[in-house]
Amino acid sequence: MTRVQTADTSQLVAALRDANRTRGTRSRRFAARILKNPRAVVGMILLLLFCFMAVAAPFIAPYEPEAQRIADRLKPPSADHWMGTDALGRDIFSRALYAAQISIPIGIFAMVVALVVGVCIGLLSGYYGGWIDNILMRLTDMLLSFPIFFLLLTITALFGRTIPVLILMLGLTSWGVNARVVRAQVLSLKEKEFVEAARSLGASPGRIIMRHIFPNIVPILIVDATLRVALVILIEGGLSFLGVGVQPPTPSWGNMISDGGALLRRAWWVSVFPGIFLFLCTISFNLVGDGLRDALDPQLQR
Repeated sequence: MTRVQTADTSQLVAALRDANRTRGTRSRRFAARILKNPRAVVGMILLLLFCFMAVAAPFIAPYEPEAQRIADRLKPPSADHWMGTDALGRDIFSRALYAAQISIPIGIFAMVVALVVGVCIGLLSGYYGGWIDNILMRLTDMLLSFPIFFLLLTITALFGRTIPVLILMLGLTSWGVNARVVRAQVLSLKEKEFVEAARSLGASPGRIIMRHIFPNIVPILIVDATLRVALVILIEGGLSFLGVGVQPPTPSWGNMISDGGALLRRAWWVSVFPGIFLFLCTISFNLVGDGLRDALDPQLQR
């Protein structure tokens, strides 16, 4: 009997060791597949370009973003103003650069909030199941049943329109899909041999979740987070377009597009160029997310 138990324990330890070794090899192959994907590479280049513009805006912007020159109002693109000026004579190119400092961080930090909440709920719900799963998933269903845009409009009316409030409310209304994705992965992983090995060796539920389950869902979370940032940036742009997001005179791609909404016939550049920035930024996140998803697709790995 003792020999059988010793053999079983040795097999469990070996399974656990093989799982950790396979995880490292899989990570290296994953990085190689990403670099071979042209869409992901293009997306990463665009994303790095936008990050550079956001960081270097004070050094490369030719004008102050809030400087008004009424004499230069609604000037078309020229050598002095590469993307023209708006109705208050502000340089569109300079404002678009500074807007990257607002729109991109809002998307990233809101995604982090949504990811933290969604991952915690998904891990607890998927691993423990039972009444914990029922309660947490019913809360998730309630969140997903609300039209998120109208929910955000209501929250902004109640709690204000500052950037920290905007980040928090975007994050706290966007975690539902993350929780569902994480729960589905945990339900599959907790029945695997390496999890059974850790459980048989006396590992606590917390250690099993953080040491053996969570690392295996990180690639899926990266894909979901990348796509989520693009969605949040679009939502923020829509809220700012409606006047309930980032408030003027702080530049945001959404409120810049809104500023030129009534001027499309006579000054198309006021809305078009910020719209191009918003489009390219969301496309870059989507390209990276698609590349990550292709790299994780088992059928494409064969």
